[in-house]
Amino acid sequence: FKTDEWFQLPPIPEDMGLGSSACSYADDIFVAGGKNTMTALYQFETHKNSWLKLSPMNVGRRNHVNVAVGHCLYVLGGLNNEVTTLNSVECYDIDKAVWTDVGFLHKAVRSSGSAVI
Repeated sequence: FKTDEWFQLPPIPEDMGLGSSACSYADDIFVAGGKNTMTALYQFETHKNSWLKLSPMNVGRRNHVNVAVGHCLYVLGGLNNEVTTLNSVECYDIDKAVWTDVGFLHKAVRSSGSAVI
């Protein structure tokens, strides 16, 4: 990622469809959720140039936000199977490979933007 060039990654092993979210942590990329409110989480390991399937989320969702803070990936909001906007927040501990429900947003959100500084 430090070459200032665009390049194509190998395809994700599973069709995530529309509504998945992505974020970076260290040198890797994490992609979560997507079509049919799937629970999938994949990590693109740059040093291996390959995708690794990780533990699934507790709640299937699409059109959600995914950010990395510390050693955790936080997944916020989105839509469920009933097309209800969610206010739930989950944390994936990268070191322990475990999802934990960590709370609720005051207002449910979907199709939101995010940034970590």
